[in-house]
Amino acid sequence: MAPVTGCRSDPVPVSTAADADLSNPNTVIANALTTMFTWDPTKDASPDVAYQRAAVYMSGDLAGQGGQSAPGPGSQWKQWAADGAAITAKVYFLGDETPPNSDTLMHRVVVVAQTVATSDNRLIDQIRHTAWVTATKTNNEWRVTSIQF
Repeated sequence: MAPVTGCRSDPVPVSTAADADLSNPNTVIANALTTMFTWDPTKDASPDVAYQRAAVYMSGDLAGQGGQSAPGPGSQWKQWAADGAAITAKVYFLGDETPPNSDTLMHRVVVVAQTVATSDNRLIDQIRHTAWVTATKTNNEWRVTSIQF
């Protein structure tokens, strides 16, 4: 499956269920993680702002876990903001084994690739995260119910 990308010039991701496509578990997983890991330290106070933007793709329990990881003094976040950098994310689905899937439960292994770059495209860093993600279908809508790194 091809990556789902976020770009510095893309508009702010959706923030309401009415704007989100929740009909396909792969789309929901990709959009949740892309939104969650696309950051703009020049505008966002912390990565938690992106997590809040991604909440529309998550179950209530998971969505409520944001707001707990604001960067402290001297964090890399402040340096990225000073550099005028933005962090864009791409999500890649892996073919790894997962628990069985069903019509209402989907398991995926993904890699989230983040690129840290300035507005003039100077590359600062590249970061990779592997995650085991579960999405659950309720009331004909898919939501991410578990993310494990």
